[in-house]
Amino acid sequence: LVDTAGWRTTVDVAERAGVERAQAAAAGADLCLLVVDLSMEVDAEDREIASKLDGRTIVVANKRDLVECGEPDELARQASAELHMSNGDVPVAAVSATHGHGIEDLRALMVRACLGTHTCDAATVTNVRHAHALRGVASSLSRLDSVLEGAPLEIAGTELAQASHELGE
Repeated sequence: LVDTAGWRTTVDVAERAGVERAQAAAAGADLCLLVVDLSMEVDAEDREIASKLDGRTIVVANKRDLVECGEPDELARQASAELHMSNGDVPVAAVSATHGHGIEDLRALMVRACLGTHTCDAATVTNVRHAHALRGVASSLSRLDSVLEGAPLEIAGTELAQASHELGE
C-alpha cells in the first residue's frame, strides 16, 4: 500500500523525485485508488493524474458528508466523468472518511477488483495429498486469524508463510 499524496507538477528537485517514485509505484500497482474531494471541483491536476493511471483504478469520491446538494453517488459519477474515467470500466465509490460512510462499499469494490467475482461453493479434492495440504492451509489460516488481533506481526507472518508453504504443496 503506497500513498502518493503530493503527486503534482513541481520544479523542486526533491519533490519531483518523490512524484516520480509515486508514479512508478502507481504504474506497478495491482490497484489504484484515485481519491478526489467531492467538496471541490475536479481540476486539471486531477485530470492529469487520472490520465497517467493505467490498469485497475477505483475513483474514490471523498467528503460526501460535505456535499449539500445532489446525491453523493451521482456526484461521484460526475467527478469520474470529469476525470475522463467514466467509460463503465472504472468503479466509483462515494465515501466519507470522517464518518465512515461508503467504506464497506469501497472495500467490496476493492475485493472485486483484485479477486474478481468468481466464487466456488464447493470443490472436489480427489487426491489425498492435496486434501492433507488444504487442511494444513486451513489450519494455518485459522491460526493466523486468531493471532491477528494484538499479536506481533512476526507471528502473523509465520502463520502466513506456513499457509503459503502448505498451499504450494
